[in-house]
Amino acid sequence: GSFDKTARQWDVKAGKEIEEARGVYEERVSAVAVSRNGRWVATGYERGELKACEVETGFVKTFEGHSNRINCIDISADNTRLASGSDDYTARIW
Repeated sequence: GSFDKTARQWDVKAGKEIEEARGVYEERVSAVAVSRNGRWVATGYERGELKACEVETGFVKTFEGHSNRINCIDISADNTRLASGSDDYTARIW
């Protein structure tokens, strides 16, 4: 994620960008997580909103509850839960 409102996918071995999502996000992306099977991408934002996108279908679910920037996200191994940490001094399980 980035303050330029993009999220980018990288090939770590080659050190090259694979894909960029630009113009998709309305505000600064402060955290990103990808599920282990690649099915889900979760993004956190400056104002505390969290979104999970199913890559294949484009389905997006929005989670609201943090009152400040999301700093970290994780997706459970079975893809049924999200965890997020925020500058509002809370951690949440969704």
